[in-house]
Amino acid sequence: FTDWPLIEGQIIPDGLFSMVPFWLNPFENPVFAQFVHRLSGFILLLFGAYIWLRSRKNGSLATRRAYSLMLLMLLVQIGLGAAAVMTGGIWHGALAYQVAAIVLWVLILRARFLTGYPAMQSVRD
Repeated sequence: FTDWPLIEGQIIPDGLFSMVPFWLNPFENPVFAQFVHRLSGFILLLFGAYIWLRSRKNGSLATRRAYSLMLLMLLVQIGLGAAAVMTGGIWHGALAYQVAAIVLWVLILRARFLTGYPAMQSVRD
């Protein structure tokens, strides 16, 4: 499936639940796997944007910056995923996508840590 954001030009692609018995679809159907992966990416984008908006109220500049970096990396991750799909999954793109996922995970952990343990900040800065 080399089109994005749709799968074969459809929001809900043909063949999504084509396997018999029905319960095999989540495990062995490539259309189902692509659909769930892309859907989870869009849901994570919405959730990440919501968390970023909530972080704007935080008094710590370091924490706000951490969440901004997290959102930026999430957008990069989605862009790399789309590029990997549209180029047919060449190994360079797929590797960059995996490395970006690790970086995104680290940035999420960092932002979450700074939320619980904010950096010291002077009133004079």
